Amino acid sequence: PEPTTLLTGIARAFTRGTHLPWDRIYGPPTTTPINLPTYPFQRTRHWLDKAPADLTSAGLEGSDHPLVGATVETADDGRLLLTAKLSLNSHPWLADHAIGDTTLIPAAALLELALHAAGRAGCDEVEQLILDEPLALPGSESIHVQVSVQERDEAGRCAFTVHARPADGDSWTRHASGTFAWAGRTAEPMTGEWPPGDAEEVDLDGFYERLTDLGYRYGPRFRGLRAAWRHGDALLAEVVLPEGLDGRGFGVHPALMDAALHALLLDADPERIRLPFALSEVSVHASGSSAGRVVIRPVGDEEFTLTVTDVTGAPVLSVGSITLRQVPAERLGIKTDHFYEVQWRPVPVSATETVERWVVLGDSGAWLTGHELATVPDLAALRRAVASGAAVPDEVVVAFPGDPVASGEVPGRAHDTVARGLALL
Repeated sequence: PEPTTLLTGIARAFTRGTHLPWDRIYGPPTTTPINLPTYPFQRTRHWLDKAPADLTSAGLEGSDHPLVGATVETADDGRLLLTAKLSLNSHPWLADHAIGDTTLIPAAALLELALHAAGRAGCDEVEQLILDEPLALPGSESIHVQVSVQERDEAGRCAFTVHARPADGDSWTRHASGTFAWAGRTAEPMTGEWPPGDAEEVDLDGFYERLTDLGYRYGPRFRGLRAAWRHGDALLAEVVLPEGLDGRGFGVHPALMDAALHALLLDADPERIRLPFALSEVSVHASGSSAGRVVIRPVGDEEFTLTVTDVTGAPVLSVGSITLRQVPAERLGIKTDHFYEVQWRPVPVSATETVERWVVLGDSGAWLTGHELATVPDLAALRRAVASGAAVPDEVVVAFPGDPVASGEVPGRAHDTVARGLALL
């Protein structure tokens, strides 16, 4: 159609900078034109991302827990299966829990899943939880999580496992396992002065910045430690649920539970990344808390007890034992040998040691034996020596002169030098 073709051409000309007489195209303006803003449109979305799925039509039971998608009880063996789909889109606060460059599902979140599953199985305690493998959350991709609870044994315990896999993956990895039980434990409220008058306050100024330097990269939503004290061999702390997070629906929100563990990092070792490995006798006494008081006591090597109360002293969470362990960086996917990295590597030279290097400068070079220099062949001679199998020094240092390239810019020279180095190798 000619009108559409004409107006499309006019629009294309205008968007390419052509000045157009709009009054001749549309007629004289009847209103005062208003310029568009010079910044991008700042929209606010009010649409639902996705309508809630009707799980009952698929034979599943929905869940009101923020981390659990559905629950199903198997007919043949009485197992209970809880499923979840976690991502930074559905749970953006998880992005603030990272070790190195790896976003990890906090151990507190796996513990929260286990506590919820224990309640569904008719138990009131996570008797034991072993964290077999850290669970990484890959970028914007989602992961599928399953908590499988076995039928009760003769002692009334239920064994459980936590498996996960990427949404587009085929194989499952077991990340945690343990047992549930009905313990009927009660916790006494915390009474007396808080903090005790003889407690020594710990300065937390720059605490999370220091943790970042050590590899614990906690963002704003995982920086809930507000105060800490030392009282004998015990650590005391006050934690809050950071702004923007809601504890409703959780037993204990993972960000609040994780903050309770941060007091254990007051004396963090710069050479070690320590993560929770095993927990036992874990019970929730009150749900949905947004703040708490924490008491941590050592009971062994890297083993502690932990209790959390609310600000009135009423029990919230009790952990009979929590054990930390060192986790190698490579298991977390933390890159410790970057290709693009400048490193200073000292070469020890003693008075009796002879270090032989061939230092090649363009087409000439020098032997470096001990601390003496001598004339050596050129680079072509080096190539002939290598090709003939002759003995050469243990190390050869080649310094490329900064020959200009067409562009003359630093990136161009760098690319040229790298290409020449690769060609030489």
